[in-house]
Amino acid sequence: MRAALGPFEGRAARRYREWFIDLPELARDIAALDGFTRVLEVGAGDGVLSARLADNLPGATFLGIDIADQPGRLVADDSRLVFRQVSTATLVAEGTEPFDLVVIGDVLHHVPPSERTALLDDVGTLLAPGGLLAVKEWERTRTASHAVADIADRYVSGDRQVSFMSRDELLDLVGAALPDLDLIAEFRIPPRPNNLLVAFRSPAS
Repeated sequence: MRAALGPFEGRAARRYREWFIDLPELARDIAALDGFTRVLEVGAGDGVLSARLADNLPGATFLGIDIADQPGRLVADDSRLVFRQVSTATLVAEGTEPFDLVVIGDVLHHVPPSERTALLDDVGTLLAPGGLLAVKEWERTRTASHAVADIADRYVSGDRQVSFMSRDELLDLVGAALPDLDLIAEFRIPPRPNNLLVAFRSPAS
């Protein structure tokens, strides 16, 4: 549906996203956790979150990756922002230099449950010692807002296999895949309480 909007995609995507989440607030909350210089966004999509993070981290460089077509397509040219259509496994195989911040924003519920641990294993390899993993997910609840989100992902985003997690399921998933990481922060991002941001720190060595 978004692709069919053509030149109006950017404006429509912004209005659509604003109903669910305050993206500038999400970017500020992540950036406030540390002075990051090398950032990876996994599942960068149209690139808008990376661009918002760049506004808050002027000294950082960014790599946004996605397996979908044209990652970063809604972001103006910026020498600090690079987007690639590759997987985390490809970055690992390439021996990519680790990042001090890895962001996974509203991606895991689109990943089949059987593949989530492998994705997080890759992320653990790509995270530098002492680095931070920030995971933003839409929490599954029995609320009207969650019903809207579920319908939107299935019929607007087009992912009929979307599978949301509860807070405890998300923490259990990350804890099992990356047991050496420590949970250091937890936020709720307005305007919907389903917007859960959790941050984990990797060991310094």
